[in-house]
Amino acid sequence: MYLLQLSVISHLICDFLLQSKNIVELKYERKVKGYLFHFITLFFSTFILSILGINNFKITFWFSLALSLLHIFIDIIKDIFRAHRPIEDLLVFLLDQLLHLTTIFFLWYYLVHIISIPVSTIPIFSHFNKDIGETLTVIIFYLFVLFAGSILLEKTLKVIDIKVKDRDEISIGKYIGIIERALILTLVVFGEISSIGIIFTAKSLARYKELSEKRFVEYYLLGTLSSLFLALVGGLILRSILNQ
Repeated sequence: MYLLQLSVISHLICDFLLQSKNIVELKYERKVKGYLFHFITLFFSTFILSILGINNFKITFWFSLALSLLHIFIDIIKDIFRAHRPIEDLLVFLLDQLLHLTTIFFLWYYLVHIISIPVSTIPIFSHFNKDIGETLTVIIFYLFVLFAGSILLEKTLKVIDIKVKDRDEISIGKYIGIIERALILTLVVFGEISSIGIIFTAKSLARYKELSEKRFVEYYLLGTLSSLFLALVGGLILRSILNQ
């Protein structure tokens, strides 16, 4: 499972941490530079992480190359049929991520279960098999809930077409949301769900004056509750996995 987990981590890092808005725009414009940069970061990230799960240079190289090429192919198809309406953009985003994760799974399954490559871990990990597997699972959940969650919530909020005047405020709110979900996810994993109320009390106090505006309240509640739902579900699933 290490190879599968490490490949998913590489995907999340490259799609949501290393891919800047500038790169996304270059890809939307179907510029080779955008796809090339994304391919390079994905290939090297996948290779560096996958070598820990395969421990074979040649197989890791071809696995990383195949995964990166398929990833870019899916991105090109997505950008050719770029959605302009918010609801379509959200659905395309979800389908895009589903295809990427499905590709990772089937490539992993082909290597491990069809051609049965000798998968092993670097010796330093051999004494921590269970701990390393749990750690990788935790990393996946945090990357998804914190960073992929930001994009998911942003696209979801666009569907309701709420106009926000201050774009800088949106950027700041994005980082606040990441910290918020990190806190909620951590509290849920450690079984301190009742402490989540402190987070919302602090947010409400900070936004007290703006809560008198109906439009803002709608945006605030939808964004906050969506963020809570994502972090809460992610935390409950992660806690269930770790307690098995």
